[in-house]
Amino acid sequence: MCHPFWVCGEVEEVLGYVGGSWSTDNNVSDFLQSLHKTESRDGPTTADRKMKVILLIAVMSSCAVGDEDFFNNQPCEPTNRKCAFENFKENHILPKNFDTSSKSAWECRIQSLSRCKMTPLTFIEESNTNRVIKICNGGGWNWEGNLCTSTSNIPVYVVKVNMTDCKILNVPMKTDELVTVACDKVGKRCLPVHLQAKQTKEREKVTCSSAAADDYWSDEQFNISIRIG
Repeated sequence: MCHPFWVCGEVEEVLGYVGGSWSTDNNVSDFLQSLHKTESRDGPTTADRKMKVILLIAVMSSCAVGDEDFFNNQPCEPTNRKCAFENFKENHILPKNFDTSSKSAWECRIQSLSRCKMTPLTFIEESNTNRVIKICNGGGWNWEGNLCTSTSNIPVYVVKVNMTDCKILNVPMKTDELVTVACDKVGKRCLPVHLQAKQTKEREKVTCSSAAADDYWSDEQFNISIRIG
């Protein structure tokens, strides 16, 4: 059975263990409806439940999956989307020990992420997460905007999906490719927040890093002189 992945992993924490099983869409619906029911002696108070609903709405609003689709103009610019990197990992980094040879595992993963209408889809093994992060921190060239392409190939899985029934058209083979990601500053780190389609054009090789972003916004970049007195 496929279970939905909660963005940022925060919604599960807010709702907790509901009705003897981790919350799913149906459980959330049941949970909301239960606000109007009479409480048992040992059950949570209505006020407690209302507070959880408020927190749930706040979390889901700030951690919407689609927020990885917005772009900054340069790599490593700050973003207020605190869940951008976590969303990126949910969408593109496979869980540890994921069975890449299993057709049903792939279909379960894609269905759980509600990405049936997107094809092809690119996934990266959990063991290569740091290599993807490095693209934004000295291991990538700025392609355009905040998009950075790895300086060396990274193993990926490219999955083609039948958008009608969400069945995969192939069990993907691992291939080595240059990976392009959007890099934003999430908190204090420059991190990948979006995976871009493969790039083929040659561009000027400007390194992606937080230091490069600081240089871009420096006074020298804009030839600003400040006179005192």
